[in-house]
Amino acid sequence: MLVYSWTEEYPADLRLEIQQLTTQVKEHVKQKPVVLSNEFVGENFERNVKKLWELLGDDKVLMIGIHGMGGTGKTCIATHMEMEIRRKGNFKHVIWVTVSRDFSISKMQQDIAETIGVKLTGGDERRRAAHLSSVLSETGMKWVLILDDVWKFVDLQKVGIPLSRINGSKVILTSRLEKVFRQIDCPTDNVIRMDHLSESEGLELFLLKLGQNGTPATIHSDDKLWITKYVALKLHGLPLGITVMARTLKGIDNIERWKRTFDRLLKLELGAEMEEEVFKVLKVSYDNLMDKCKQNCFLHCALYSGGKREELIMLLVERGVINGRRSVEEIYNEGHAILDELEDHSLLWNSSGKIWMHRVNRDMACYILKLEKNNKWIVKCDKRPTEIPRWNGIMIWS
Repeated sequence: MLVYSWTEEYPADLRLEIQQLTTQVKEHVKQKPVVLSNEFVGENFERNVKKLWELLGDDKVLMIGIHGMGGTGKTCIATHMEMEIRRKGNFKHVIWVTVSRDFSISKMQQDIAETIGVKLTGGDERRRAAHLSSVLSETGMKWVLILDDVWKFVDLQKVGIPLSRINGSKVILTSRLEKVFRQIDCPTDNVIRMDHLSESEGLELFLLKLGQNGTPATIHSDDKLWITKYVALKLHGLPLGITVMARTLKGIDNIERWKRTFDRLLKLELGAEMEEEVFKVLKVSYDNLMDKCKQNCFLHCALYSGGKREELIMLLVERGVINGRRSVEEIYNEGHAILDELEDHSLLWNSSGKIWMHRVNRDMACYILKLEKNNKWIVKCDKRPTEIPRWNGIMIWS
């Protein structure tokens, strides 16, 4: 646990680091469009944009995917591409459809038809699909269809997207689920991965959001310098969380308010805005598991610092989350299937055979446990008990 004392002297190197970063951000703003300076930072973003343009310019490419956990900026980069494609005018139509979990074929057909100026009549989805397919297949009709927030397989041919007769047209989809790209036949090489920001990039984004009209804020108070640095670290490069925290502190000069926000961040008492806009966004992935056993496995994984898959599976067996009264092969088969599902939902990450969880997902798991009634856990992330709580349940100090 990182402990700060507001009476300690602040090192000059920290002040110099943030002042240098502020100067760099101002120079960076001059070199790129205003729309980027307000929303996006980092070499990874610019690399992803470059890759998207390459895929859009390749007539052999049909499907393009944008993948990442909630809050990493999938919709933001898709929005940027939508605006730039419209501005350049390389495609006759740019069609945006927000899919979400409760989508319907009929609703998607109507959204597409309205964008391209086609009137659909009748309630027969097959006839409507044939009509759309005919229009979208016309000679010289190049279009980009952006499907945002996809949660399950979408049969594009049933919608009316002419996949076999495309002439330079593209389908871009964003999703948190890797299996969506496999099911919709989007090649792995065509999937853009939205990574988290580095420490310096997180700090850059925080200063930009704290400032005005693309000009980063300049921090003069030593106390605010510490808090600014810590917020970027605590949220581990998640753009959504950094943006919300910056907006919470924007325009506030009272240092006591800053310290109060800092203290609440340490205790995960983040306030309605953070819970509504960050944790509830991330929790959609948890809710989409649609299986209590898988959800319980995720919550238990949040108490695990990381390691080999087999170790985690046996830990879940020991805690009764996975039924251990079967053969070892059956236990491992179920365990691997559950971990695969959690990885697919961007709730766990697998690196060289080792499992780990993003810190903000761990915080979200603690948030879920706090909401549950009659839960069996007392959870304090990055804390150690200083006294024994007056409680008869199980205590896990993560």
